[in-house]
Amino acid sequence: MAILRGVRQWWRGWRWRLAVGVAVAVVAALAGWSAIAGGQPIWLVSLGTVATVLGGFGPLLFDWLAGWRAKRRAAIRAGAAWQVAEPDESVVWLLRPANRVVPFAGRLEQLKKLTAWCDQDQAMPVRLVVAPGGFGKTRLVGEFAARRKRWQVWPVKEDSEAQVAAAILDDRVEKRLLVIVDYAEARAARQLAGLVAAVARQDRRDDARVRLLLIARRVGPWWTQLGRFAEGDQALVESVIVAPGGVIELPAHADDRPPETIMGEAAKAFAAKLRQPLPASMPTPRHPEGLSLLQLHAYALTAVLGSAPSTVDTRADVIDEVLRHEARYWRRRATSTHPPLIGAADPDEATDADLPLWQLTAVACLFGAANNAEALELVHRTPCLAAIADQAIKQRWARWLAALYPDTQQPESLGLLQPDLLAEHLIAQLLTACDLQQIRTMFAGIDPREAVQALTVIGRASDHHPHLLILVDVVLGASLASMTHGVITVASQFPRLYTARLVAQLPGDIAPEQLTELARLVPYPSLELAQVAVALTTAITAQKDLDRAGRAGWLTTHAVRLGEVGRRAEGLAAAEEA
Repeated sequence: MAILRGVRQWWRGWRWRLAVGVAVAVVAALAGWSAIAGGQPIWLVSLGTVATVLGGFGPLLFDWLAGWRAKRRAAIRAGAAWQVAEPDESVVWLLRPANRVVPFAGRLEQLKKLTAWCDQDQAMPVRLVVAPGGFGKTRLVGEFAARRKRWQVWPVKEDSEAQVAAAILDDRVEKRLLVIVDYAEARAARQLAGLVAAVARQDRRDDARVRLLLIARRVGPWWTQLGRFAEGDQALVESVIVAPGGVIELPAHADDRPPETIMGEAAKAFAAKLRQPLPASMPTPRHPEGLSLLQLHAYALTAVLGSAPSTVDTRADVIDEVLRHEARYWRRRATSTHPPLIGAADPDEATDADLPLWQLTAVACLFGAANNAEALELVHRTPCLAAIADQAIKQRWARWLAALYPDTQQPESLGLLQPDLLAEHLIAQLLTACDLQQIRTMFAGIDPREAVQALTVIGRASDHHPHLLILVDVVLGASLASMTHGVITVASQFPRLYTARLVAQLPGDIAPEQLTELARLVPYPSLELAQVAVALTTAITAQKDLDRAGRAGWLTTHAVRLGEVGRRAEGLAAAEEA
Protein backbone atom coordinates (compact mmCIF):
# COMPACT_ATOMS: atom_id res chain seq x y z
CA MET A 1 0.00 0.00 0.00
CA ALA A 2 2.82 2.41 0.80
CA ILE A 3 4.39 1.73 -2.63
CA LEU A 4 1.07 2.42 -4.38
CA ARG A 5 0.64 5.67 -2.48
CA GLY A 6 4.18 6.68 -3.48
CA VAL A 7 3.50 5.90 -7.14
CA ARG A 8 0.29 7.94 -7.06
CA GLN A 9 2.10 10.88 -5.46
CA TRP A 10 4.93 10.65 -8.04
CA TRP A 11 2.38 10.52 -10.87
CA ARG A 12 0.62 13.61 -9.57
CA GLY A 13 3.95 15.46 -9.32
CA TRP A 14 5.13 14.27 -12.74
CA ARG A 15 1.84 15.28 -14.30
CA TRP A 16 2.10 18.81 -12.94
CA ARG A 17 5.74 19.09 -14.02
CA LEU A 18 4.78 17.99 -17.52
CA ALA A 19 1.97 20.54 -17.67
CA VAL A 20 4.28 23.34 -16.56
CA GLY A 21 6.94 22.24 -19.06
CA VAL A 22 4.47 22.22 -21.94
CA ALA A 23 3.22 25.69 -20.97
CA VAL A 24 6.77 27.05 -20.89
CA ALA A 25 7.54 25.45 -24.25
CA VAL A 26 4.44 27.00 -25.80
CA VAL A 27 5.33 30.45 -24.48
CA ALA A 28 8.91 30.08 -25.73
CA ALA A 29 7.71 28.96 -29.17
CA LEU A 30 5.33 31.90 -29.41
CA ALA A 31 8.07 34.29 -28.32
CA GLY A 32 10.53 32.88 -30.87
CA TRP A 33 8.03 33.02 -33.67
CA SER A 34 7.08 36.58 -32.80
CA ALA A 35 10.73 37.62 -32.63
CA ILE A 36 11.49 36.12 -36.01
CA ALA A 37 8.39 37.59 -37.60
CA GLY A 38 8.66 41.06 -36.14
CA GLY A 39 12.35 41.42 -35.53
CA GLN A 40 11.83 42.22 -31.86
CA PRO A 41 14.15 41.04 -29.05
CA ILE A 42 13.18 37.61 -27.81
CA TRP A 43 13.11 38.65 -24.14
CA LEU A 44 10.78 41.53 -24.94
CA VAL A 45 8.36 39.40 -26.93
CA SER A 46 8.47 36.68 -24.25
CA LEU A 47 7.74 39.23 -21.55
CA GLY A 48 4.84 40.60 -23.58
CA THR A 49 3.45 37.14 -24.19
CA VAL A 50 3.64 36.21 -20.50
CA ALA A 51 1.98 39.51 -19.58
CA THR A 52 -0.79 38.83 -22.08
CA VAL A 53 -1.35 35.33 -20.72
CA LEU A 54 -1.37 36.53 -17.12
CA GLY A 55 -3.67 39.41 -18.00
CA GLY A 56 -6.17 37.11 -19.65
CA PHE A 57 -5.98 34.12 -17.33
CA GLY A 58 -4.56 35.72 -14.19
CA PRO A 59 -7.90 36.16 -12.35
CA LEU A 60 -8.85 32.53 -13.03
CA LEU A 61 -5.41 31.38 -11.93
CA PHE A 62 -5.51 33.39 -8.73
CA ASP A 63 -9.04 32.17 -7.94
CA TRP A 64 -7.90 28.59 -8.45
CA LEU A 65 -4.87 29.12 -6.20
CA ALA A 66 -7.00 30.73 -3.48
CA GLY A 67 -9.49 27.86 -3.62
CA TRP A 68 -6.72 25.29 -3.55
CA ARG A 69 -5.11 26.93 -0.51
CA ALA A 70 -8.47 27.10 1.30
CA LYS A 71 -9.12 23.42 0.61
CA ARG A 72 -5.61 22.58 1.73
CA ARG A 73 -6.02 24.44 5.03
CA ALA A 74 -9.42 22.80 5.60
CA ALA A 75 -7.93 19.37 4.88
CA ILE A 76 -5.12 19.99 7.34
CA ARG A 77 -7.58 21.10 10.02
CA ALA A 78 -9.86 18.15 9.32
CA GLY A 79 -6.92 15.76 9.35
CA ALA A 80 -5.74 17.10 12.68
CA ALA A 81 -9.18 16.68 14.20
CA TRP A 82 -10.04 13.39 12.53
CA GLN A 83 -6.84 11.42 12.40
CA VAL A 84 -4.92 12.48 15.49
CA ALA A 85 -6.35 12.35 18.99
CA GLU A 86 -4.35 14.66 21.18
CA PRO A 87 -3.77 13.57 24.79
CA ASP A 88 -6.54 15.86 26.05
CA GLU A 89 -9.09 14.78 23.41
CA SER A 90 -11.57 11.94 23.22
CA VAL A 91 -10.18 8.61 22.08
CA VAL A 92 -13.34 6.49 21.91
CA TRP A 93 -13.82 7.59 18.29
CA LEU A 94 -10.91 5.29 17.47
CA LEU A 95 -13.15 2.34 18.32
CA ARG A 96 -16.12 3.38 16.19
CA PRO A 97 -16.58 0.99 13.24
CA ALA A 98 -17.50 3.77 10.81
CA ASN A 99 -14.09 5.43 11.29
CA ARG A 100 -12.30 2.26 10.11
CA VAL A 101 -9.14 3.00 12.08
CA VAL A 102 -8.27 -0.69 12.38
CA PRO A 103 -8.06 -2.30 8.92
CA PHE A 104 -10.80 -4.81 8.24
CA ALA A 105 -9.80 -8.46 8.42
CA GLY A 106 -11.57 -11.81 8.39
CA ARG A 107 -15.27 -12.57 7.83
CA LEU A 108 -14.40 -14.07 4.43
CA GLU A 109 -17.27 -16.56 4.53
CA GLN A 110 -19.83 -13.87 5.34
CA LEU A 111 -18.45 -11.52 2.67
CA LYS A 112 -18.64 -14.35 0.13
CA LYS A 113 -22.29 -15.01 1.05
CA LEU A 114 -23.22 -11.34 0.77
CA THR A 115 -21.41 -10.97 -2.55
CA ALA A 116 -23.19 -14.00 -4.01
CA TRP A 117 -26.49 -12.65 -2.69
CA CYS A 118 -26.00 -9.34 -4.51
CA ASP A 119 -24.83 -10.96 -7.75
CA GLN A 120 -27.53 -13.62 -8.09
CA ASP A 121 -30.54 -12.53 -10.10
CA GLN A 122 -32.99 -14.88 -8.38
CA ALA A 123 -31.87 -14.27 -4.78
CA MET A 124 -34.35 -12.94 -2.23
CA PRO A 125 -33.62 -9.20 -1.94
CA VAL A 126 -33.37 -9.00 1.85
CA ARG A 127 -30.69 -10.25 4.25
CA LEU A 128 -30.43 -9.83 8.03
CA VAL A 129 -27.01 -9.79 9.76
CA VAL A 130 -27.31 -10.75 13.44
CA ALA A 131 -24.77 -10.75 16.28
CA PRO A 132 -24.43 -9.45 19.85
CA GLY A 133 -22.95 -6.03 20.50
CA GLY A 134 -19.24 -5.73 19.79
CA PHE A 135 -19.02 -8.67 17.37
CA GLY A 136 -18.33 -6.49 14.32
CA LYS A 137 -21.70 -6.37 12.50
CA THR A 138 -21.32 -2.75 11.46
CA ARG A 139 -17.68 -3.26 10.44
CA LEU A 140 -18.67 -6.19 8.22
CA VAL A 141 -21.51 -4.32 6.51
CA GLY A 142 -19.37 -1.20 6.08
CA GLU A 143 -16.62 -3.24 4.42
CA PHE A 144 -19.11 -5.01 2.18
CA ALA A 145 -20.69 -1.70 1.13
CA ALA A 146 -17.25 -0.24 0.35
CA ARG A 147 -16.59 -3.15 -2.01
CA ARG A 148 -19.77 -2.51 -4.02
CA LYS A 149 -17.91 -0.26 -6.45
CA ARG A 150 -20.62 0.02 -9.08
CA TRP A 151 -23.51 0.07 -6.65
CA GLN A 152 -25.27 3.00 -5.05
CA VAL A 153 -25.40 2.60 -1.26
CA TRP A 154 -28.15 4.15 0.87
CA PRO A 155 -27.75 4.00 4.68
CA VAL A 156 -31.24 4.72 6.01
CA LYS A 157 -31.60 7.12 8.94
CA GLU A 158 -34.15 6.47 11.67
CA ASP A 159 -37.74 7.41 10.71
CA SER A 160 -36.75 7.68 7.04
CA GLU A 161 -37.88 4.21 6.00
CA ALA A 162 -41.14 5.44 4.43
CA GLN A 163 -39.38 8.06 2.31
CA VAL A 164 -36.85 5.51 1.06
CA ALA A 165 -39.63 3.05 0.25
CA ALA A 166 -41.47 5.75 -1.72
CA ALA A 167 -38.31 6.62 -3.67
CA ILE A 168 -37.78 2.96 -4.54
CA LEU A 169 -41.36 2.46 -5.71
CA ASP A 170 -41.22 5.69 -7.76
CA ASP A 171 -38.16 4.40 -9.68
CA ARG A 172 -35.96 7.18 -8.24
CA VAL A 173 -33.09 4.76 -7.76
CA GLU A 174 -30.08 3.43 -9.60
CA LYS A 175 -30.24 0.06 -11.31
CA ARG A 176 -27.94 -1.36 -8.63
CA LEU A 177 -28.92 -0.18 -5.17
CA LEU A 178 -27.88 -1.46 -1.73
CA VAL A 179 -30.07 -0.18 1.13
CA ILE A 180 -28.63 -0.56 4.67
CA VAL A 181 -30.69 -0.35 7.88
CA ASP A 182 -28.74 -0.48 11.14
CA TYR A 183 -30.51 -1.13 14.48
CA ALA A 184 -33.28 -2.75 12.45
CA GLU A 185 -34.92 -4.22 15.56
CA ALA A 186 -35.49 -0.69 16.91
CA ARG A 187 -37.20 0.67 13.77
CA ALA A 188 -40.94 1.28 13.61
CA ALA A 189 -42.47 -2.01 12.52
CA ARG A 190 -44.92 -0.53 10.02
CA GLN A 191 -42.27 1.57 8.29
CA LEU A 192 -39.76 -1.28 8.21
CA ALA A 193 -42.36 -3.66 6.77
CA GLY A 194 -43.19 -1.08 4.09
CA LEU A 195 -39.51 -0.78 3.16
CA VAL A 196 -39.12 -4.57 2.91
CA ALA A 197 -42.20 -4.76 0.69
CA ALA A 198 -40.98 -1.91 -1.54
CA VAL A 199 -37.59 -3.56 -2.05
CA ALA A 200 -39.20 -6.92 -2.79
CA ARG A 201 -41.53 -5.37 -5.37
CA GLN A 202 -38.86 -3.27 -7.09
CA ASP A 203 -36.37 -6.12 -7.30
CA ARG A 204 -38.76 -8.10 -9.45
CA ARG A 205 -38.13 -5.71 -12.33
CA ASP A 206 -35.84 -7.07 -15.04
CA ASP A 207 -33.78 -3.89 -15.31
CA ALA A 208 -33.15 -3.31 -11.59
CA ARG A 209 -31.40 -5.02 -8.73
CA VAL A 210 -32.26 -3.68 -5.28
CA ARG A 211 -30.94 -5.25 -2.10
CA LEU A 212 -31.86 -4.50 1.52
CA LEU A 213 -29.32 -5.36 4.23
CA LEU A 214 -30.53 -5.19 7.83
CA ILE A 215 -28.36 -5.21 10.96
CA ALA A 216 -29.66 -6.29 14.38
CA ARG A 217 -28.51 -7.87 17.62
CA ARG A 218 -31.01 -10.69 17.67
CA VAL A 219 -33.85 -12.31 15.78
CA GLY A 220 -37.16 -11.99 17.60
CA PRO A 221 -40.84 -11.17 17.14
CA TRP A 222 -39.83 -7.83 15.58
CA TRP A 223 -38.62 -9.91 12.60
CA THR A 224 -40.70 -13.09 12.60
CA GLN A 225 -43.99 -11.15 12.93
CA LEU A 226 -43.07 -8.25 10.63
CA GLY A 227 -45.40 -9.41 7.86
CA ARG A 228 -48.58 -8.46 9.69
CA PHE A 229 -47.53 -4.81 9.62
CA ALA A 230 -47.17 -4.78 5.83
CA GLU A 231 -50.70 -3.48 5.04
CA GLY A 232 -51.65 -5.55 2.01
CA ASP A 233 -48.21 -7.04 1.40
CA GLN A 234 -48.19 -9.54 4.27
CA ALA A 235 -47.61 -12.59 2.07
CA LEU A 236 -44.81 -10.83 0.19
CA VAL A 237 -42.98 -9.77 3.36
CA GLU A 238 -43.44 -13.16 5.00
CA SER A 239 -41.97 -14.88 1.93
CA VAL A 240 -38.87 -12.73 2.32
CA ILE A 241 -38.53 -13.48 6.03
CA VAL A 242 -38.74 -17.27 5.72
CA ALA A 243 -36.39 -17.48 2.72
CA PRO A 244 -33.47 -19.90 3.24
CA GLY A 245 -30.25 -18.13 4.16
CA GLY A 246 -32.08 -14.91 4.93
CA VAL A 247 -30.42 -14.55 8.36
CA ILE A 248 -26.62 -14.42 8.62
CA GLU A 249 -25.40 -14.98 12.18
CA LEU A 250 -21.86 -13.88 12.96
CA PRO A 251 -19.66 -16.04 15.20
CA ALA A 252 -17.73 -14.39 18.01
CA HIS A 253 -14.39 -14.52 16.20
CA ALA A 254 -13.91 -12.88 12.81
CA ASP A 255 -11.34 -15.43 11.65
CA ASP A 256 -8.82 -18.02 12.85
CA ARG A 257 -6.24 -15.50 14.05
CA PRO A 258 -5.40 -15.79 17.75
CA PRO A 259 -6.55 -12.91 19.98
CA GLU A 260 -2.94 -11.80 20.48
CA THR A 261 -2.55 -11.25 16.73
CA ILE A 262 -5.80 -9.29 16.49
CA MET A 263 -4.75 -7.05 19.39
CA GLY A 264 -1.26 -6.57 17.96
CA GLU A 265 -2.55 -5.42 14.57
CA ALA A 266 -5.09 -3.12 16.21
CA ALA A 267 -2.35 -1.65 18.42
CA LYS A 268 -0.28 -0.80 15.30
CA ALA A 269 -3.25 1.06 13.79
CA PHE A 270 -3.99 2.98 17.00
CA ALA A 271 -0.34 3.88 17.52
CA ALA A 272 -0.13 5.25 13.98
CA LYS A 273 -3.26 7.39 14.42
CA LEU A 274 -2.19 8.68 17.82
CA ARG A 275 1.44 9.11 16.76
CA GLN A 276 2.42 7.08 19.79
CA PRO A 277 5.16 4.45 20.00
CA LEU A 278 4.03 0.88 19.71
CA PRO A 279 4.01 -0.82 23.13
CA ALA A 280 7.01 -3.08 23.67
CA SER A 281 4.76 -5.92 24.80
CA MET A 282 1.08 -6.66 24.91
CA PRO A 283 -0.27 -8.04 28.21
CA THR A 284 -2.26 -11.21 27.65
CA PRO A 285 -5.87 -11.41 28.91
CA ARG A 286 -6.58 -14.37 31.14
CA HIS A 287 -9.66 -15.34 29.13
CA PRO A 288 -9.14 -13.94 25.60
CA GLU A 289 -11.67 -16.33 24.11
CA GLY A 290 -14.40 -14.50 26.04
CA LEU A 291 -13.60 -11.11 24.53
CA SER A 292 -15.49 -9.77 21.52
CA LEU A 293 -13.79 -8.03 18.61
CA LEU A 294 -14.55 -4.61 20.08
CA GLN A 295 -13.14 -5.62 23.45
CA LEU A 296 -9.95 -6.92 21.85
CA HIS A 297 -9.59 -3.59 20.06
CA ALA A 298 -10.28 -1.74 23.30
CA TYR A 299 -7.56 -3.74 25.01
CA ALA A 300 -5.11 -2.80 22.23
CA LEU A 301 -6.08 0.86 22.56
CA THR A 302 -5.41 0.92 26.30
CA ALA A 303 -2.05 -0.74 25.68
CA VAL A 304 -1.07 2.04 23.25
CA LEU A 305 -2.24 4.64 25.76
CA GLY A 306 -0.03 3.01 28.39
CA SER A 307 -2.86 2.03 30.71
CA ALA A 308 -3.80 -1.52 29.76
CA PRO A 309 -4.70 -3.66 32.78
CA SER A 310 -2.10 -6.33 33.47
CA THR A 311 -4.87 -8.92 33.68
CA VAL A 312 -8.47 -9.01 32.50
CA ASP A 313 -10.64 -11.20 34.68
CA THR A 314 -14.00 -10.16 33.22
CA ARG A 315 -15.24 -8.71 29.96
CA ALA A 316 -16.01 -5.44 31.71
CA ASP A 317 -12.46 -4.77 32.90
CA VAL A 318 -11.12 -3.44 29.62
CA ILE A 319 -14.23 -1.29 29.01
CA ASP A 320 -13.68 0.17 32.48
CA GLU A 321 -10.15 1.07 31.47
CA VAL A 322 -11.26 2.81 28.26
CA LEU A 323 -13.85 4.82 30.19
CA ARG A 324 -11.25 5.82 32.78
CA HIS A 325 -9.13 7.19 29.99
CA GLU A 326 -12.12 8.91 28.36
CA ALA A 327 -12.77 10.60 31.70
CA ARG A 328 -9.62 12.66 31.03
CA TYR A 329 -11.44 14.17 28.07
CA TRP A 330 -14.55 14.92 30.14
CA ARG A 331 -12.37 16.44 32.85
CA ARG A 332 -10.42 18.70 30.51
CA ARG A 333 -13.58 19.95 28.85
CA ALA A 334 -15.09 20.75 32.26
CA THR A 335 -11.99 22.60 33.48
CA SER A 336 -11.67 24.64 30.27
CA THR A 337 -15.07 26.34 30.59
CA HIS A 338 -15.31 29.92 31.87
CA PRO A 339 -15.59 29.72 34.79
CA PRO A 340 -14.56 26.06 35.20
CA LEU A 341 -17.33 23.61 36.06
CA ILE A 342 -14.93 21.67 38.27
CA GLY A 343 -11.68 22.63 39.96
CA ALA A 344 -8.70 23.01 37.67
CA ALA A 345 -6.69 20.25 39.30
CA ASP A 346 -4.54 17.83 37.32
CA PRO A 347 -6.89 16.74 34.52
CA ASP A 348 -5.17 13.38 34.36
CA GLU A 349 -5.96 12.53 37.97
CA ALA A 350 -9.35 11.15 38.96
CA THR A 351 -11.02 12.92 41.90
CA ASP A 352 -14.42 13.11 43.57
CA ALA A 353 -15.22 15.99 41.21
CA ASP A 354 -15.58 13.43 38.41
CA LEU A 355 -18.95 12.25 39.74
CA PRO A 356 -21.11 14.75 37.82
CA LEU A 357 -19.08 14.16 34.66
CA TRP A 358 -19.72 10.47 34.32
CA GLN A 359 -23.21 10.61 35.83
CA LEU A 360 -24.41 13.26 33.37
CA THR A 361 -22.82 11.42 30.45
CA ALA A 362 -24.53 8.20 31.55
CA VAL A 363 -27.91 9.92 31.97
CA ALA A 364 -27.55 11.27 28.43
CA CYS A 365 -26.92 7.74 27.13
CA LEU A 366 -29.92 6.51 29.10
CA PHE A 367 -32.53 9.03 27.95
CA GLY A 368 -31.04 10.85 24.94
CA ALA A 369 -31.94 14.40 23.96
CA ALA A 370 -33.19 15.99 20.74
CA ASN A 371 -32.44 19.63 21.57
CA ASN A 372 -30.92 21.99 24.16
CA ALA A 373 -34.08 22.04 26.30
CA GLU A 374 -33.97 18.27 26.66
CA ALA A 375 -30.24 18.45 27.42
CA LEU A 376 -31.09 20.77 30.32
CA GLU A 377 -33.71 18.25 31.48
CA LEU A 378 -30.97 15.62 31.64
CA VAL A 379 -29.09 17.82 34.10
CA HIS A 380 -32.21 17.92 36.30
CA ARG A 381 -32.34 14.10 36.22
CA THR A 382 -28.67 13.59 37.15
CA PRO A 383 -28.60 12.58 40.85
CA CYS A 384 -25.59 14.65 41.91
CA LEU A 385 -26.71 17.75 39.95
CA ALA A 386 -30.47 17.72 40.58
CA ALA A 387 -30.18 19.65 43.86
CA ILE A 388 -28.33 22.63 42.31
CA ALA A 389 -30.58 25.68 42.71
CA ASP A 390 -28.70 27.99 40.37
CA GLN A 391 -30.25 27.54 36.91
CA ALA A 392 -27.31 29.30 35.25
CA ILE A 393 -24.97 26.57 36.51
CA LYS A 394 -27.31 23.90 35.20
CA GLN A 395 -27.36 25.66 31.84
CA ARG A 396 -23.57 25.53 31.76
CA TRP A 397 -23.63 21.81 32.46
CA ALA A 398 -26.14 21.35 29.63
CA ARG A 399 -23.85 23.25 27.23
CA TRP A 400 -20.89 21.12 28.36
CA LEU A 401 -22.89 17.99 27.60
CA ALA A 402 -24.10 19.21 24.21
CA ALA A 403 -20.55 20.01 23.10
CA LEU A 404 -19.08 16.73 24.35
CA TYR A 405 -20.01 14.49 21.40
CA PRO A 406 -21.51 16.70 18.66
CA ASP A 407 -23.70 14.88 16.15
CA THR A 408 -22.35 15.93 12.76
CA GLN A 409 -25.26 14.38 10.84
CA GLN A 410 -27.98 15.89 13.04
CA PRO A 411 -26.57 19.06 14.67
CA GLU A 412 -29.87 19.73 16.45
CA SER A 413 -29.63 16.41 18.34
CA LEU A 414 -27.36 15.50 21.22
CA GLY A 415 -24.56 13.16 20.26
CA LEU A 416 -23.94 10.27 22.64
CA LEU A 417 -21.00 8.20 23.78
CA GLN A 418 -20.17 5.51 21.24
CA PRO A 419 -19.64 2.57 20.63
CA ASP A 420 -22.77 1.16 22.24
CA LEU A 421 -20.96 -1.24 24.58
CA LEU A 422 -19.24 1.69 26.29
CA ALA A 423 -22.52 3.55 26.75
CA GLU A 424 -24.27 0.45 28.07
CA HIS A 425 -21.45 -0.20 30.53
CA LEU A 426 -21.63 3.38 31.79
CA ILE A 427 -25.41 3.09 32.23
CA ALA A 428 -24.95 -0.14 34.21
CA GLN A 429 -22.48 1.66 36.49
CA LEU A 430 -24.94 4.52 37.01
CA LEU A 431 -27.95 2.36 37.88
CA THR A 432 -25.88 0.10 40.12
CA ALA A 433 -24.43 3.07 42.04
CA CYS A 434 -27.81 4.75 42.66
CA ASP A 435 -30.18 3.75 45.45
CA LEU A 436 -33.82 2.91 44.67
CA GLN A 437 -35.12 6.37 45.51
CA GLN A 438 -32.58 8.01 43.23
CA ILE A 439 -33.66 5.70 40.41
CA ARG A 440 -37.34 6.54 40.98
CA THR A 441 -36.52 10.26 40.95
CA MET A 442 -34.41 9.90 37.81
CA PHE A 443 -37.24 8.19 35.89
CA ALA A 444 -40.16 10.17 37.32
CA GLY A 445 -42.07 12.21 34.75
CA ILE A 446 -40.27 10.92 31.67
CA ASP A 447 -42.12 11.11 28.34
CA PRO A 448 -42.75 8.14 25.99
CA ARG A 449 -39.72 8.95 23.81
CA GLU A 450 -37.42 8.84 26.83
CA ALA A 451 -39.08 5.63 27.99
CA VAL A 452 -38.41 3.94 24.65
CA GLN A 453 -34.77 5.05 24.72
CA ALA A 454 -34.23 3.96 28.33
CA LEU A 455 -35.89 0.54 27.94
CA THR A 456 -33.93 -0.10 24.74
CA VAL A 457 -30.51 0.59 26.24
CA ILE A 458 -31.32 -1.21 29.50
CA GLY A 459 -32.47 -4.24 27.52
CA ARG A 460 -29.27 -4.22 25.49
CA ALA A 461 -27.11 -3.64 28.55
CA SER A 462 -28.71 -6.56 30.37
CA ASP A 463 -27.00 -8.94 27.90
CA HIS A 464 -23.66 -8.09 29.55
CA HIS A 465 -24.98 -6.88 32.92
CA PRO A 466 -27.79 -9.28 33.94
CA HIS A 467 -27.90 -7.79 37.45
CA LEU A 468 -29.77 -4.82 35.94
CA LEU A 469 -32.89 -7.00 35.68
CA ILE A 470 -33.53 -6.67 39.42
CA LEU A 471 -34.01 -2.93 38.88
CA VAL A 472 -36.55 -3.24 36.05
CA ASP A 473 -39.55 -3.25 38.42
CA VAL A 474 -38.38 0.02 39.99
CA VAL A 475 -37.79 1.60 36.59
CA LEU A 476 -41.23 0.59 35.27
CA GLY A 477 -43.07 1.84 38.31
CA ALA A 478 -41.40 5.26 38.37
CA SER A 479 -43.49 6.55 35.45
CA LEU A 480 -45.96 3.79 34.66
CA ALA A 481 -47.94 5.42 31.82
CA SER A 482 -44.86 6.38 29.79
CA MET A 483 -43.19 3.08 30.58
CA THR A 484 -46.25 1.17 29.36
CA HIS A 485 -46.00 3.07 26.09
CA GLY A 486 -42.29 2.22 25.99
CA VAL A 487 -42.85 -1.49 26.64
CA ILE A 488 -45.48 -1.65 23.88
CA THR A 489 -42.91 -0.14 21.51
CA VAL A 490 -39.84 -2.25 22.42
CA ALA A 491 -41.41 -5.55 23.56
CA SER A 492 -40.73 -7.27 20.22
CA GLN A 493 -37.00 -6.55 20.66
CA PHE A 494 -36.82 -8.09 24.14
CA PRO A 495 -39.22 -11.05 24.42
CA ARG A 496 -40.16 -12.00 27.99
CA LEU A 497 -38.04 -9.22 29.48
CA TYR A 498 -40.54 -6.46 30.25
CA THR A 499 -44.11 -7.60 29.66
CA ALA A 500 -44.67 -9.86 32.69
CA ARG A 501 -43.12 -7.27 35.01
CA LEU A 502 -45.34 -4.57 33.53
CA VAL A 503 -48.54 -6.62 33.83
CA ALA A 504 -47.83 -7.07 37.55
CA GLN A 505 -47.98 -3.27 38.00
CA LEU A 506 -50.94 -2.40 35.77
CA PRO A 507 -53.17 -0.43 35.98
CA GLY A 508 -51.44 1.46 38.79
CA ASP A 509 -52.28 5.15 38.86
CA ILE A 510 -52.68 5.56 35.10
CA ALA A 511 -55.46 8.01 34.23
CA PRO A 512 -58.55 6.57 32.43
CA GLU A 513 -57.91 8.50 29.21
CA GLN A 514 -54.32 7.21 29.17
CA LEU A 515 -55.54 3.64 29.64
CA THR A 516 -57.71 3.83 26.53
CA GLU A 517 -54.90 5.44 24.52
CA LEU A 518 -52.44 2.75 25.56
CA ALA A 519 -54.90 -0.07 24.88
CA ARG A 520 -55.32 1.16 21.31
CA LEU A 521 -51.54 1.06 20.82
CA VAL A 522 -51.25 -2.68 21.49
CA PRO A 523 -51.17 -4.50 18.13
CA TYR A 524 -53.51 -7.40 17.44
CA PRO A 525 -52.64 -10.18 17.43
CA SER A 526 -49.55 -10.05 19.61
CA LEU A 527 -48.23 -13.05 21.48
CA GLU A 528 -45.76 -10.92 23.46
CA LEU A 529 -48.18 -8.13 24.43
CA ALA A 530 -51.44 -10.08 24.77
CA GLN A 531 -51.31 -10.08 28.59
CA VAL A 532 -50.59 -6.34 28.61
CA ALA A 533 -53.67 -5.79 26.43
CA VAL A 534 -55.83 -7.85 28.80
CA ALA A 535 -54.57 -5.90 31.83
CA LEU A 536 -55.43 -2.62 30.12
CA THR A 537 -58.90 -3.66 28.89
CA THR A 538 -59.67 -5.16 32.32
CA ALA A 539 -58.92 -1.80 33.96
CA ILE A 540 -60.95 0.10 31.34
CA THR A 541 -64.07 -2.08 31.62
CA ALA A 542 -63.90 -1.82 35.43
CA GLN A 543 -64.42 1.95 35.29
CA LYS A 544 -67.75 3.08 36.74
CA ASP A 545 -68.21 6.26 34.71
CA LEU A 546 -68.16 4.72 31.21
CA ASP A 547 -71.26 5.45 29.13
CA ARG A 548 -73.23 2.49 27.76
CA ALA A 549 -71.86 2.77 24.20
CA GLY A 550 -68.28 3.14 25.38
CA ARG A 551 -68.63 0.25 27.80
CA ALA A 552 -70.11 -2.01 25.12
CA GLY A 553 -67.24 -1.22 22.73
CA TRP A 554 -64.55 -1.88 25.28
CA LEU A 555 -66.27 -5.07 26.48
CA THR A 556 -66.11 -6.34 22.90
CA THR A 557 -62.41 -5.50 22.71
CA HIS A 558 -61.90 -7.09 26.13
CA ALA A 559 -63.59 -10.29 24.92
CA VAL A 560 -61.27 -10.49 21.89
CA ARG A 561 -58.20 -9.92 24.07
CA LEU A 562 -59.30 -12.56 26.57
CA GLY A 563 -59.74 -15.04 23.75
CA GLU A 564 -56.23 -14.20 22.53
CA VAL A 565 -54.73 -15.42 25.83
CA GLY A 566 -56.94 -18.51 26.02
CA ARG A 567 -59.48 -17.25 28.57
CA ARG A 568 -62.41 -18.04 26.31
CA ALA A 569 -65.08 -18.49 28.97
CA GLU A 570 -64.38 -15.04 30.40
CA GLY A 571 -64.26 -13.66 26.87
CA LEU A 572 -67.69 -15.14 26.10
CA ALA A 573 -69.13 -13.56 29.25
CA ALA A 574 -67.70 -10.16 28.29
CA ALA A 575 -69.10 -10.50 24.76
CA GLU A 576 -72.58 -11.39 26.10
CA GLU A 577 -72.48 -8.37 28.42
CA ALA A 578 -71.48 -6.16 25.49
